[in-house]
Amino acid sequence: MANSGQIERAANEFARAEKLSPRTDFDRDAQGRAFFETGQMLQKQFDELEFAGADTMEQVLGRKMELAQGIEQQYVGAINAGRAEWAIASLAEATRMYRDMAAFFLKVPLPDGLSPTDRRANEVALQQKSQEYTQKGKETITACAQKAEQLKALTPFAARCIRPNKEVPVVAAKHRRGAVSADDAFQREMAQLRQKLVQTPENMELLIGMARRAIQAGDYHLARLTLAKAAEVDPRNAVVQNSWA
Repeated sequence: MANSGQIERAANEFARAEKLSPRTDFDRDAQGRAFFETGQMLQKQFDELEFAGADTMEQVLGRKMELAQGIEQQYVGAINAGRAEWAIASLAEATRMYRDMAAFFLKVPLPDGLSPTDRRANEVALQQKSQEYTQKGKETITACAQKAEQLKALTPFAARCIRPNKEVPVVAAKHRRGAVSADDAFQREMAQLRQKLVQTPENMELLIGMARRAIQAGDYHLARLTLAKAAEVDPRNAVVQNSWA
């Protein structure tokens, strides 16, 4: 995840990746990951947004709902990219967002001075919104569990959906992407390489360099995808063949 000082730069990079027309598994994976990571950045803002008092109720609630819609859009994009890893991760994180939103509605501070009738009407409306998000969460986690079992997925995100009562730490859930997913230097380097590949997608030097760096960092999933892309470009390339070995 990008930290607060990197969000704008990372968001721009992910936005460029989201606009690509994926032709290969490498492209689809990059697009799915871009949508998911953008959703994660929005969800971080969502998680940090809390009420400071009844006077901030409308502003905070409006922003919370705006972020929820944005998160949904990004996760739908990740699901539509057609890569199981990011689809399952998106469903799992959407479930968490829906549950948090349901709890949030029950914590909305009502302003003083309301009549008993108006207060009760507001409480009922908030309870109904909470129930709507609770239902969304149930439907989403069911879809996530079904997809995870269908694809025999073994990621921590999949485990969170299949065994919802067993807590899966967020750090462990992100480990599937590579042991150094929190390594800012590695992530910046990968972002720079992806940006160059957008301009020259069949550049063997870039592809091989990206694969080697991913192997060094322990991100073998990215390394396999990058090598597969390189093999499509130049099937007889000796470096690619040796890297597969």
